[in-house]
Amino acid sequence: MPTADKALQGIFCKLEERLNRARRLHPEFACGPYEALGALEAEAGELAQEICKGKPGWKERAEDELYDVAVVAVRMLLREHVREEG
Repeated sequence: MPTADKALQGIFCKLEERLNRARRLHPEFACGPYEALGALEAEAGELAQEICKGKPGWKERAEDELYDVAVVAVRMLLREHVREEG
């Protein structure tokens, strides 16, 4: 069993990979706070669906959705949804 520090390091590494992928696929994250919140709600909804379905493989799919939620939250924390005026 990996130590908590190694496990956290692995999570941050995967989160960085997922963040970079999201930026490539969706360079325009959101046009403002409401759209960003909508993206966060959508990802959280997908996570809830995976957990509630409970079908075989749900844990892996739920983990995948957790990373999507985290990526959107990080992009919000980095204020990627805030656009500079002219």
